[in-house]
Amino acid sequence: MTRRFTIVMCLLFTMTMTAVGCGQGDEEAAVETSTGWLKLLDSGNVDESWKQSAAMFRNNVSVEDYKKSIQESRGHLGKLMSRKVRTAQAAHSLPNAPRGRYVVVQFDSVFENHPAIVETVTTKYDSGDWRVLGYRSR
Repeated sequence: MTRRFTIVMCLLFTMTMTAVGCGQGDEEAAVETSTGWLKLLDSGNVDESWKQSAAMFRNNVSVEDYKKSIQESRGHLGKLMSRKVRTAQAAHSLPNAPRGRYVVVQFDSVFENHPAIVETVTTKYDSGDWRVLGYRSR
């Protein structure tokens, strides 16, 4: 009975993940996108990070406002010392956002002037690619 239940649950889980279009491949691709985007910020290439963001983000935040926000949230951190993925979680809905394919990626990061910080990068599947929709550090 237990084995049968386990098999049924695995099949249901697989069917559900296939039906909704969120799977490990989405999470892996979003982690790769997030990591590349963060490298742009780390190297000071803020303009390019804005250009590579999701259209929904660029349509609502000017590049000038974005630069100011990044400076306020990251300017005091100093040089990146290390970063590792904490979690990557797929979702079809987020607060105040339309339904879609999202992955929220969290990183445990260490900066020169801040020994422990969690960076959260929200990505959205946008025009055939994963794009960054939001960023927060705490």
